[in-house]
Amino acid sequence: MRKQIIRWAAAFMALMILISLVPQTADASGTNTLELNYSGSFPGRFVISRQAITVESVPAMPEFAHLWLRLNTPSGERVYDEIVDRGAGENVTFPVSVTAGRYYVELFHSAERYTPYRSIVSGTQVLMDWDGIAGTFRRSPVHQINVNARSGKRDDIAALTFYLEPSRNIQSSDPAIQRLAGEITAGITDSYLKTKAIHDWVCNNIYYNLDAYYDRVPFGDTSALAVLRTGRSVCDGYANLLTALLRASGIPAKKVYGYALGISTDGWPAVLDLSRQSNHAWTEAYAGGRWIILDSTWNSGNFWEHNAVTEDKGLRGHRYFDISPEFFSYTHAIRDDSERAVEDFVRRSARGAAVYAGNVRLGGSRDIRIGMYAIDGSNYIRLRDAAALSNMMGGNVVIGWDSATSTITIEHGEAGMGQLRELAAFPPTRAQATLSTARVSLNGENVFMRAYTINDSTWFRLRDVGSLIGIEVGFSGATNTVTIDLPRQPAA
Repeated sequence: MRKQIIRWAAAFMALMILISLVPQTADASGTNTLELNYSGSFPGRFVISRQAITVESVPAMPEFAHLWLRLNTPSGERVYDEIVDRGAGENVTFPVSVTAGRYYVELFHSAERYTPYRSIVSGTQVLMDWDGIAGTFRRSPVHQINVNARSGKRDDIAALTFYLEPSRNIQSSDPAIQRLAGEITAGITDSYLKTKAIHDWVCNNIYYNLDAYYDRVPFGDTSALAVLRTGRSVCDGYANLLTALLRASGIPAKKVYGYALGISTDGWPAVLDLSRQSNHAWTEAYAGGRWIILDSTWNSGNFWEHNAVTEDKGLRGHRYFDISPEFFSYTHAIRDDSERAVEDFVRRSARGAAVYAGNVRLGGSRDIRIGMYAIDGSNYIRLRDAAALSNMMGGNVVIGWDSATSTITIEHGEAGMGQLRELAAFPPTRAQATLSTARVSLNGENVFMRAYTINDSTWFRLRDVGSLIGIEVGFSGATNTVTIDLPRQPAA
């Protein structure tokens, strides 16, 4: 994979204008809390307090029944070595009484006290400064590079729409990809759980091709479709397939390049130029209202070598599923320049919009005239009009605008809160629609749905809005009528 990524970077060198440098020593700053993971399937964080190190949010899973903490000096001397049972609580505390110094922190877990343990943190990844009573975790040498790469990450409607589109080697609209995505996520409605299910499937069913990694055979086609067909690839193929399946499930996702420590990399280079030295690829997904990091390659225990399966362990765990950026920095440096293509996508996505000419029936009996635009075969409505229609029928939807974050807010209030009951003026017959760069929040949580800006107003697909604000949308082809109603209450 390393050589392939270097060749890819060279081909696009004219586009690479940002070079990141890694200092030769670790970041001297530190913190007494080290976030690890947010998935709920892996310990959440390390916390240093007075003469103790606590592992918080330990999952109530058999494999985490026993935790083993070790502290080693840089010269390799072990100064602390203890196993503690998880017990009934979610936090595990290790009393620590060692002399002042600098120590590497290692943590392992197991279902049984005297069976082999698996690594949570090991080797020389996490370094701690200890003053004899308490201490701090030293940041990774590439911590600031990753902070910069993730700062200002776009989560507006236009960007998220861009990350749903098929792209080179990520054939998310292909019927085979669409069909598999539907099978994996059948019955799951939550975007985060969908993301987890797809990630787990890739980890369980795709095999890392060591023959290709060691140049015994060509890398070949690493596109999502090829990986689905052969069942094996290197990290580029893992990332392509995972990203394609996520997009096919309606989850915005991107393939991210960077530099990772691994088989052939013992430590960080003194100088790291990510435009030339990228050697790894992984995925980010917009799930649960935020961008999360997924490295399915590193979470999979499947290996293919000498033209055969050599290990068939499948999903090894969720360390690299929704891993914290801080913890991720101990093994990965991020080069993310994908968002530079968003603005061009917005320009190319401009559409003509024509006012919907059919009828609208409200509440099963009332025919009304409402301004909606037809764009690419779907009807789009202003959010304030959708809220007004809901409130006319007894709903309680409140629409707001947060100018500081460019966010449209939707809230389901108490009875009487939804005061908006008048429709906006009828729009022009024809207009130009461009993808909106606003954000949408439902009851305080970020949500995503495609939207366009037309004459300074934001227009959403009627069916999408209906699911958010609690109205049922239908269509009668016989009468060319859109029907809008409150959800039917179940019979007593």
